Amino acid sequence: MRKLLLSHTLMLALAVSALATNYVTVNNGAWNNPATWSPTGVPNISNTASWPGDNVTISHSVTYTGDLVTAQQASVLITPTGSLAVSGLLNVANSSPSSFNLQLGGSLSAQTLRLSSCCATIALAGSIAVRNFDFTASLPITVTGTLNVSDNFTTQGGSSITFDGATLNVEGRTTSAGSVRIYVDGGAMLTFGSLWLIGDADILGINEGGVVLFTQVLLENPSTTINCVDNLCQYAGGLSSGTPPNALDLKTGAQFLPVSLLFFDAQVKTSQVALDWATETEAANDYFLVEHSTDGRTFTALTTVQGQGNSNTRTNYQWLHGQPTSGTNYYRLWQFDWDGTATMLGLRQVNAQPSSFTVVGISPNPSMAGQTVKLQLATGAYPMQVTLLASSGQAWPLPFAQGADEVRLPDHLPAGLYYLQLTAADGRVNLPLVVAKK
Repeated sequence: MRKLLLSHTLMLALAVSALATNYVTVNNGAWNNPATWSPTGVPNISNTASWPGDNVTISHSVTYTGDLVTAQQASVLITPTGSLAVSGLLNVANSSPSSFNLQLGGSLSAQTLRLSSCCATIALAGSIAVRNFDFTASLPITVTGTLNVSDNFTTQGGSSITFDGATLNVEGRTTSAGSVRIYVDGGAMLTFGSLWLIGDADILGINEGGVVLFTQVLLENPSTTINCVDNLCQYAGGLSSGTPPNALDLKTGAQFLPVSLLFFDAQVKTSQVALDWATETEAANDYFLVEHSTDGRTFTALTTVQGQGNSNTRTNYQWLHGQPTSGTNYYRLWQFDWDGTATMLGLRQVNAQPSSFTVVGISPNPSMAGQTVKLQLATGAYPMQVTLLASSGQAWPLPFAQGADEVRLPDHLPAGLYYLQLTAADGRVNLPLVVAKK
């Protein structure tokens, strides 16, 4: 009887230990600090035993020192107000029915992010900043947020990764091996440094497609392709290396396009950039939208051009950008239906002539909120627009009289690093400005 009682006690203890704990953050702090969580304790999502790991919801700023591996059935949810910073490797390797969910507004950072799960649900809609990104999973995943990789991006195996309306920036080398498919959808923007596609790896546009930028490309296998709009700029396998003349617009798949685009070109003419395009046919075409960017990532609208509505004959269009930025300029062309449906038709890149507009510096620097800053213009007084930019993206247009050389900073400006953006008729200059505490 005593042995039976001990046996029941042991089974009860094992049953209790098999229950996962649901942890929720209550404070900003370290992962291993029990005061960070409710209930008070330290979540275990790296459990390799037979019972499941814990479930955590992060709605505060949490830091983890070292390597963190999700295993068994542990689940992680980072809400729009939460952030997780891992000093080492973050390996998402949990199994079904677990999940790893980074919601829109949430953020994640790590030395290396590795997705090696075989059967978990992974949703990446927030902001990710890592040094290296490794995709070794057999499970297809979709990225809808922003992924910044400061070093290398590596994929291998036989799975797929879809960037749907997402932004991917890779500063180092991207190596896609095996039969990995990189799908681009929803107008996603992918920017690579050196892009190596080996094995049967492909980059394919689907549905609404998107844009791929890179400085160098290497395609090792004859079966490897990068599919572009109407296949006009398709790079077939066997290209040992090379630099394309323009960024690539991925094909939009088999969907019906309201206009049949014959071409879209951008050329520098004197101090202007001429944008020319032509359509063979148009159906319910309301208007075109032209956008501009200096980095290929952030675009602003320049103008709209009225379409023909319905047409079965060739129509030529041209618009002149009278104030291109000195250096690289990106232009994106959109088409809008009568019902408001938009389709991106292409992206082009040109280099404008160097501008005669130069600024030696600003003084004093550092400065203070409410202080007047003098602009040291090498070419004398200039009519221009002056905008103060914060690293967060906030902007303050500053009053500036034509021909003046001084500008006053806003009052109650927080201390930190800013940029003073000076825009003249033939150029734009961004000057770093430190605002010190009073």
